[in-house]
Formats: sequence, structure tokens, C-alpha cells
Amino acid sequence: MKKLLFLMLATVLCGGMVACDKNDDATSQTIEQLLGDWSLVEYKMNDKVVALEDEDRTVEIRFETLGKGMHREKARDDYGQWYDETMALDWNFTGSRLTILRLDGERKSGVVSLVNETEFMLDCGDGYMEHFVRK
Repeated sequence: MKKLLFLMLATVLCGGMVACDKNDDATSQTIEQLLGDWSLVEYKMNDKVVALEDEDRTVEIRFETLGKGMHREKARDDYGQWYDETMALDWNFTGSRLTILRLDGERKSGVVSLVNETEFMLDCGDGYMEHFVRK
């Protein structure tokens, strides 16, 4: 009987140790909210807010499942010619940090805040922050 009681107690303790963390649920919820198409509308650098509309360019990101996605940018180059660049990206969300790696090797990482159905902010540090809205 003591062995059975000990075995039951050990099973309960082991189950408690591998239970999900409350933060795992929040991370999963945030990932679900990020899935889909987003447009960068403005960025803030050293307390100066710049609208992409003022720069005559657009940046769009699609977060797909399994950490895959697309990045598209339309703007003028240094010679005034329009370019439209689309490339694959990999992304990862851990805790509150979103990391985006484009196919060309450009990497962006930051803390996600203000996540809801229609917008999120990406704080990349050093006074640089991006504001995205759902397309």
C-alpha cells in the first residue's frame, strides 16, 4: 500500500513539474494575434515619428504559421526609380520578443507591445520603434 501511495504521489509531482507555464498561454495567444497581413504605418526614431506615407513607401509583412512569411517593400531607390521587392522571411516569437529574418539576411528583433486584433508595436531598442496595423 505504501508503494502504491508513493507511486501516486510521484506521478502527481512529476505532472506538476511539466505543466504548462502561464506565460506559454500568453505567448500562444500573441502568436495567434500576429498571424496574417500587416502594414508598417510609422516608425519612431529618437523621439521623431515618421509616417511611411510621408516617405512615399510601403512595407508589408505576412506572418504565416510555422514561422514562415513574406516581406514586401515598395519605394523609390536613390535614383528616384520605383522598386517593388518581395522576399520570404522566417520569424520567431519567444516570450515577448519577435525576431524576423529576411531571405536577404536582414534581421530585426524587438519587444512586441500593444498587441490586439488591429495593431502592434515593435520596440527594437535604442530609441527605434515600429507601428504596424492589420491590412
